[in-house]
Amino acid sequence: MKYNVISADSHINEPPGTWVDRVPAKFKDVAPRVVPTADGGEGWKFPDELQAHSFGLVSAALQKGEIRGPERYIPTGLKFDEIARGSWDPKQHIEDMKTDGCDASILYFGVAAGIYNMKDRELRLACFRAFNDWLGEFCSYDPARLVGPPLLPVEEESIQDAIDELHRNARQWNIRGAQIPIFSLEALSRQILRSPMGGGAGDGSVAGVPSGSESSLCFWRSPIRAGPGWPTRSCVISPTRCRLPTWSSAAFSIGSLN
Repeated sequence: MKYNVISADSHINEPPGTWVDRVPAKFKDVAPRVVPTADGGEGWKFPDELQAHSFGLVSAALQKGEIRGPERYIPTGLKFDEIARGSWDPKQHIEDMKTDGCDASILYFGVAAGIYNMKDRELRLACFRAFNDWLGEFCSYDPARLVGPPLLPVEEESIQDAIDELHRNARQWNIRGAQIPIFSLEALSRQILRSPMGGGAGDGSVAGVPSGSESSLCFWRSPIRAGPGWPTRSCVISPTRCRLPTWSSAAFSIGSLN
């Protein structure tokens, strides 16, 4: 396949069954779930969070079946079935990409970063695996065009949890990259970059460090080498592991499809 336009920063919206359908039975009652909200909408409720926030901004471009500009978007109060279907249905997502003239998309989480705030370690790890499996299933619809970097549990006592999850995803979903939060502790960053995970999955991964305090630190084996999308800014590339697939040499963010 020839790649001319690659979205470097698209996002999904996790569907209601993302966690409750995939975590072990003992966690189903406490796993993240979509619940009614006080404003008449629906939103995600995570363990240890006081309240859920309704859908709205997560699907600003397409709401209630209508394309909306910045003057007409609804910031809050929506239900899940009122947001863009293409943000959670891979078949529709591909159709939306065709409409936009986009050949491939790098797909990031909607609310899954909330997993990092869970207090129960076993539940937390189960939720990382559940989200990553859902994202892997989503991208398996058309792996040549949908690229979803999994979230890694890097804030555990041992970095081995993140390494294991990286390798699990590499085996099961043939991932091209992974994403983890940026760190305030320099020592922890050095630990990661010096660990086996810092060298990727052992298959030619490239390490990229995006700029910006709200960005994430990503490990990439990706075509993204230029452009304003946050995975591509201030990249530090390991020349010893730079074996890029045959993709377009330039990519940029054309906006989120959620």
